[in-house]
Amino acid sequence: MKMQIDSNDSFYPKRIVKSSKTTEVGVVTSRHDQKIKRFESSLEKDFFEILEFSRDVDRYVEQPVEIEYLINGERHYYTPDVLVYLITSEQPILFEVKSLGLLKTTYASAMHKFRAGRAYAKIKNMRFKVATEQFIRTPFLYNAKFLNRYRAFDQISEDDREILRRLFSRSEHNTADLIIEKAAASFERKAQLLYCLWHMVSIGEVDCDLTIPLTMSSELWIAKTN
Repeated sequence: MKMQIDSNDSFYPKRIVKSSKTTEVGVVTSRHDQKIKRFESSLEKDFFEILEFSRDVDRYVEQPVEIEYLINGERHYYTPDVLVYLITSEQPILFEVKSLGLLKTTYASAMHKFRAGRAYAKIKNMRFKVATEQFIRTPFLYNAKFLNRYRAFDQISEDDREILRRLFSRSEHNTADLIIEKAAASFERKAQLLYCLWHMVSIGEVDCDLTIPLTMSSELWIAKTN
């Protein structure tokens, strides 16, 4: 397999995502760069949810590059799904988002595409990864979906945040249940402070283990600052 590399790559969506009767197609506006991102499957939508939540992600571009490669002299083209830029690394990651079922039915052609993707990524100082539902649909995704709803600042009081910070400082063992029970007596006030608490978790001010399901009894702590 031979591949053509354009040294003047500019990473923007190279393929138009069209409506479909068989898969979920839609858009999100990214909080990272305020640009519209288009997904063309429910699995891609879930992957975008993770990217929107992740504190390691700087920005991402869907359908970022068209890779040309040759098989037995015949020209083929491959467009990976997402290019992700990380805050924690100078090496972006080129992702193919694909369900295990679809991988099985398109295995031969997919392997050619993935080899082209890996070769391209190596030349461009990137990494190439295939993200299936085993990688995407984990407790982290469902925690991200829950917490992404609490990012808005318009309902958050700095006084409420300070109340919660003080309560965290008084005990080494804290959960949402324990904190909110100590913070307020009325149902309405507890609801306000719980919203504030989940907001603090969503922005990383309060930390927890997001690799397991997040509940009212999950261990919480004030995040360490560098």
